[in-house]
Amino acid sequence: MIKISEEILKKEELLEASGKSEQDTDIEITNILLEESDDKSGLVITIDTKLNFVLPKKYERLIKERVVSRVGHAKRVRINYTYTGIKIPDRE
Repeated sequence: MIKISEEILKKEELLEASGKSEQDTDIEITNILLEESDDKSGLVITIDTKLNFVLPKKYERLIKERVVSRVGHAKRVRINYTYTGIKIPDRE
């Protein structure tokens, strides 16, 4: 597991989100891209990440809010996921 700043996702939140013990939780940031928004009003941050659990929307929103609040000119955060070691349920 890589360490995620407590200002972005608290240890308790990560454990609740993953349903796994800390040593069994894997998060790997594979790429971060900063680009100007289409309307030129701020930055869009794209984070590519690899996880061994499905991050609930509640925590995804929390992470995005915290990243935007820490990066002054950020307008939006986009997170792209790759999963390892889990089966994603099919959508109906």
